[in-house]
Amino acid sequence: MGLLDLFRPRTNGAQENADAPIGAQAEAEVVRRTMKRQVVRLLPTAVCAQWVKSNYQKDIGPPYPTLKELRADAIAFLVPWDEGDKQAAQAFVEEHFAFLFRCELVMHETDQTQWPPLTLEVFRRWFEVEVIEMVVDVADLG
Repeated sequence: MGLLDLFRPRTNGAQENADAPIGAQAEAEVVRRTMKRQVVRLLPTAVCAQWVKSNYQKDIGPPYPTLKELRADAIAFLVPWDEGDKQAAQAFVEEHFAFLFRCELVMHETDQTQWPPLTLEVFRRWFEVEVIEMVVDVADLG
């Protein structure tokens, strides 16, 4: 089911009428709420998770966050949206990787002497970039 399918008329209170057209008003509302931004999440890899675990071992102790937990708790960054260019978010991340890398590292270790080298090569080994292309602001729905 796509986002606009949420606005399709329903029958019998809960049954979806798949053949009903999307109303122009509902479509306009989704378009109005669509932000001109994309979301980027930097999903830690096993290399990053091992570094986090080593910091927890020396500073905090168990329990250590798992790779799955680290990925679930990844920071979401809003980045510029460029209609028609699906690679724009990736290019933005690579251009600003050092800032994004520091944002991620400081969440687990404030002592910068414990950080890895802030190079694009290391960044690529430590994070998988997830891009969410459509952001719809529904915060004011209450």
